[in-house]
Amino acid sequence: MKILLKDAKNPDGSLVVPVTVNIRQVDDKGTNDGEVIYILEFLCGAVDFDRNRIDTVIISDVSAVDIKNQIEVGLSTIGRQIDWPNQKEDESAPRVIEIFPKNEDRDVNINSHVFGTVRDYFPTAGIDLSSVELRVNDINVTAESQIVGEETEFQFRWIPTVKRS
Repeated sequence: MKILLKDAKNPDGSLVVPVTVNIRQVDDKGTNDGEVIYILEFLCGAVDFDRNRIDTVIISDVSAVDIKNQIEVGLSTIGRQIDWPNQKEDESAPRVIEIFPKNEDRDVNINSHVFGTVRDYFPTAGIDLSSVELRVNDINVTAESQIVGEETEFQFRWIPTVKRS
């Protein structure tokens, strides 16, 4: 399969590097349940910062349920090595593009869910989801929240717990 790898810090998004991803199924005779494992191989013609061709990246012992995550790992490994031209610095913070309740809303029920979407616009270095902190009325509710998405956009949801007396 061919994947076009784009540089998120490229201002116009016009530069792409084709990456060939080969997925080979391997019969794993070492498992009792007969689980099938895969070997992923990532090849590209790009060069690194020293102008050397980037080596093939191989990820072995990949389970069927983890294949998507490991493809992302392989592509990230290749992407970090590429000598991307014309990169711009990420000078803007991510933005909340949707939120409920809105900041200006009044008479909001105390048990209302809080949810929204945050996006980091290109060019971007991405958002480290482990660094996200969600506060409601200056109270940190991150541990009780759901935060899902990726480096360029994520959704959050906080459902207040109702205490019964």
